[in-house]
Amino acid sequence: MKTFKFALALLCLSLLVSACTTETSTAVLTSTVQTAVEPSPLPTQAPTQVPEPTEPSEPMITFDMNGLAQAVATLALPEVQPGADNPGAVAMPQQTLLWLYGYPITTHVREPQIFLFEIEDIAVNDAAVQAVQGLQAFLQSQQAVGALPFLPLTADVQQMHAQVKPLDFKSGKGVRFLTQYSNGMSPINNQMLFYTFQGLTNDGKYYTAAVLPVYLNGLPLNPTDTSNLPLEFTSDFNTYVANLVNPLDLQSASDYAPDLDLLDALVQSIVVE
Repeated sequence: MKTFKFALALLCLSLLVSACTTETSTAVLTSTVQTAVEPSPLPTQAPTQVPEPTEPSEPMITFDMNGLAQAVATLALPEVQPGADNPGAVAMPQQTLLWLYGYPITTHVREPQIFLFEIEDIAVNDAAVQAVQGLQAFLQSQQAVGALPFLPLTADVQQMHAQVKPLDFKSGKGVRFLTQYSNGMSPINNQMLFYTFQGLTNDGKYYTAAVLPVYLNGLPLNPTDTSNLPLEFTSDFNTYVANLVNPLDLQSASDYAPDLDLLDALVQSIVVE
């Protein structure tokens, strides 16, 4: 479906001096694109961690895969509530889940998925309601203040957001951005960075979300790849993250793999009916 190739040494340098001048940050960035990974083989069944899926009924969500996946499995998932019989679970409203098979990035902490929530179902979960309200506020102000709204719910923390762009889809409006969630000080890396879209249908009945892994040359490969990070990573983590957002924003859509324009086209083709 639907690389920011700069040397790690230059990334460190750009992060250290980015507070001085934007032009300097621009100068050390290139726009050479490389293939992220080979497409994965088509699985024969849904991953086993999906809890007791059943075939969904209405509403239905469709979209154009644009060659970014080989197949899609649609699953109806029940509400999840933490409890003594479900330790460690993250609360989750009832949802329709679309699992994208054959997506070109396979070594990632997140699966390529699209979610559909009914607002009536979200109303029973305070954290999910806050996500809806946050998205409504963004759509009115077009200003990304603090953490951006995100569903599905997660116990981890949004570390950053970049490439923020309001985006309409066929059934409504929303916002796309790149982000990473973690429960600790993880470097922004290619095993955790992902593209997400968060949107509301025009009739106000549904909330849709896309979670799609992305790759960018020059980023650490994984959370343990910390050998070439700037000093701020250990001395001032918040500064490290803030200094990295600008270089991420400066990349063109085609510097990322998959191309962000292809991911945007996928999202814009979503129809909820």
